[in-house]
Amino acid sequence: MELGTCIAVVRCRGHPNVQLAHESTLELEERSVLTPRGDCIACISCSGGEELRSCATRRGLAVLIIFAAEPGGSVASFAVYGLSPGSRPGRLVARRSCHTADSIVVAGSAAAADAPRRLARILSSGFARCYAVYTVFRPPGVEELYVELCGSGRDVGVSKAGPHQPPGGSARGVRGSNIIHPQAGPQGE
Repeated sequence: MELGTCIAVVRCRGHPNVQLAHESTLELEERSVLTPRGDCIACISCSGGEELRSCATRRGLAVLIIFAAEPGGSVASFAVYGLSPGSRPGRLVARRSCHTADSIVVAGSAAAADAPRRLARILSSGFARCYAVYTVFRPPGVEELYVELCGSGRDVGVSKAGPHQPPGGSARGVRGSNIIHPQAGPQGE
């Protein structure tokens, strides 16, 4: 079993259409456009996505931390704790569910709607600068934790429980994830 840590840093920027309102996902967008329908997107024009995708291929504990600053000096951050799916994602999405397609975090502790409103306000500026730090750590026993939270399948998003639900239809990974995480400091206002 491979132990170790993988860390990737993505640089991106804000956009006037950033809302951070989606209840189940949070996404980092590599393209430079964002429509009002993209209510899960935190930032655009992300660079460094390939390194992040490489880390996501490791199955383990995952943390996605978003730091944002606006020219006036206001700073905010937000963290999502969960599991790395162990597969190469096409997009950069953190999810509450255990659906692995296009995911960098599954069984996540939070989604876009949980982000502090201060962060949403900063990221809604086209001048905001943002960094996302993605860390995957593979400690002994992580496979058992993955099975406990998401079932034994590689992609439980297509399980008998239905899309975006773990086997058995339980709400694990949906508001109140079973993953215990430390508080990274004040995240509200």
